[in-house]
Amino acid sequence: MKIAFIGAGSYIFARKLVIDLSTFDDLPPIELALMDIDADRLETTEMLVNKVISQQKRQIAVTKTLDRRQALEGADFVFAMYEPNGLEARKREIQMCIDHGVPMAIGDTLGPSGVFKGIRTGTLTLSIARDMEQLCPNALFLNYVNPMAVNCWVVNAMTSIRSVGMCHGLEHTRDLLAVFLDIPSEELYLRGWGINHMLWILEMKHNGRDMYPRLREVMPSVREQDPVRFALMDATGYFVTESSYHSAEYVPYFREWFKPLTVFDHEDSAYNFGMGGWGGQIIGPSAPPAGRVEQKIPLNWDIHLYEKHWAKNWDRQKRQLLDEAYVPVALSEEYGMRIVHSVITNTPRTMSLNVANKGYIPNLPTGATVELPVKVDKDGLHPETVDPLPEPCASLCRRNIEVQSQIVEAIANEDPRAAFNAVLLDPLAGACLDPAGMRSLFNDLIERDRDMLPEWLAR
Repeated sequence: MKIAFIGAGSYIFARKLVIDLSTFDDLPPIELALMDIDADRLETTEMLVNKVISQQKRQIAVTKTLDRRQALEGADFVFAMYEPNGLEARKREIQMCIDHGVPMAIGDTLGPSGVFKGIRTGTLTLSIARDMEQLCPNALFLNYVNPMAVNCWVVNAMTSIRSVGMCHGLEHTRDLLAVFLDIPSEELYLRGWGINHMLWILEMKHNGRDMYPRLREVMPSVREQDPVRFALMDATGYFVTESSYHSAEYVPYFREWFKPLTVFDHEDSAYNFGMGGWGGQIIGPSAPPAGRVEQKIPLNWDIHLYEKHWAKNWDRQKRQLLDEAYVPVALSEEYGMRIVHSVITNTPRTMSLNVANKGYIPNLPTGATVELPVKVDKDGLHPETVDPLPEPCASLCRRNIEVQSQIVEAIANEDPRAAFNAVLLDPLAGACLDPAGMRSLFNDLIERDRDMLPEWLAR
């Protein structure tokens, strides 16, 4: 059995997945092909893998390569975990959006910056999937790369490769809700569906008891910790996956909260917790009018500072790996290796996964990437057909799917007009700019990203 990691220098994902792989002792001998374009990061991942293999005494033969086709050849499972153009691209795109009055805090899934990341990342993903058609046509493509929906959609719509997308949003939401509800996370049952980063929790139970009434009871005391999601729960009746930072970018309602957002390249004790908790204090309660929920939105989300901290964290992890006598081994929350184990050993599991919609969620468009319960066994993926999403949950999902569909169309047809349509239809952009303003931002993003964009858009 051959498993390929494309973007193996993504140390966090690689570390989790390799450790997860080592926890299963009933798998056949494995060839693990590590591929990245960064030789230094690739070497570090190889060191980690070899340390875990030696420690756990697993039958895993490891190869590393800078050649993607070499890694893919003959693979049974292909994991995608790359960041095309690195943080530099996201710095450019987020700053340009802020300069034009569209506040972005994360910017990797939707919003104008997410549109451009989708074009860059989806183009690369399509190229990888087409290589797979030649080199490992029966392999399962397991995607961890954002924007999740776009990457899965281009593979499903434009190639013959089987694809599944994996996100830890539901698991992280479970952990958070368990804290709010003061119950053990493993005892909280969640079930829901929707799209990636907008999966609606339709069932929330503890020992068979509906926990939504309890969540509404405790909401006043915890609301400021997750204000956007509680505001959306007030409006729709349901809690949604992803943080307030993410969720606020997928709807048109919260742009005023982001007005102070700027990007700096120096440290400042006044920074609140933004991406990954860098920087300082949480902003205080929002100003009047009364009734507006408390803010916990980045006041200054500093991607430059984030990059510095990420570099420090990378150095720390590398030193830790060199110094570690023993790598702690425990199965993580990630679904990836559970899927591999279920397919190889016929151990049935049901997980919240991203697949092409073939009527599974009746009131979302056919072909769109949807996230819902999927059973996995030796015969592959078996998505459940679920009930229609409540309105307006479905409508909010469809708004985002419309943007995703235009990104996919732009990639498929090399169509700049479809790329602009994605920005034009984006809910957050539409809350901030008129069409002329969107065109100006679109043109400036092309100019700023020209060296990183596909030729059909950059020319």
